[in-house]
Amino acid sequence: MTAARIVEIRDQVTDLRARAQKSEAAAYDAGLNLTLANAHQRAANELWRQVHDLEARKANLTAGLAEDFGKPEPVQPAPVPAAAVVKRAPLPEDDFPIPGDYPSALPKEERSKLYGATVEKISRWLEKMHAAGAATEMLVELAAADHVHTSWSVDRINALEQRCAELEMALAKRETSPSGKKLDGLAARVAELEAGGVIYAGVYQRSGVTYRKGSLVTADGSGWIALREAKEGEAPGASNAWQLAIKRGKDGRDAR
Repeated sequence: MTAARIVEIRDQVTDLRARAQKSEAAAYDAGLNLTLANAHQRAANELWRQVHDLEARKANLTAGLAEDFGKPEPVQPAPVPAAAVVKRAPLPEDDFPIPGDYPSALPKEERSKLYGATVEKISRWLEKMHAAGAATEMLVELAAADHVHTSWSVDRINALEQRCAELEMALAKRETSPSGKKLDGLAARVAELEAGGVIYAGVYQRSGVTYRKGSLVTADGSGWIALREAKEGEAPGASNAWQLAIKRGKDGRDAR
């Protein structure tokens, strides 16, 4: 019997650990939504408390002790005087008004009206929950979290739409203004000049090389500049792709 109970406790601990880690991950994912993050963290703390309790029970059984050895006697709560009992309103029968998907296809004015109506529904539902009293803390917190999340999403999307509109206006103004066209022309001219320039490409190779415009090569003792792209086989002196830049000098006495 003890061995079976130890196995049962071990399985329960494994399950509770997984649930606690999942709740902690949900609390982390909630980010700045503090209400929702706190709710998940409280759930995780309770699950870890149960894990520790079961591990203590398992240790007692393994040592041959009673399962609840070392645990204090539970304290019975004091009875609540009849005069202190407050009559609460019944819980609302309608479900929480969950906001639907963000209606990006609607005009901005209609989206704002829809958002206002959704917020008003949530507020009325919260008032009912507050009136219902005890045992509604978690529901109220979740409702408030959804409320805040909806508010942040709408505000952020509106800000992004405004920024996109400003960028589109600035781009259209630049494309149509004289200064914008002048800047585009200057940029094209700078790119053309940078792509030009003379670059020494060494001794001319008859095969396997294509020379770009501005390449300077030596061939038969003379220097040649490519006026355009010179493909394989277009040799200096035999093609209009090249212009003589440095003429070969006369041979010296030793070369005679």
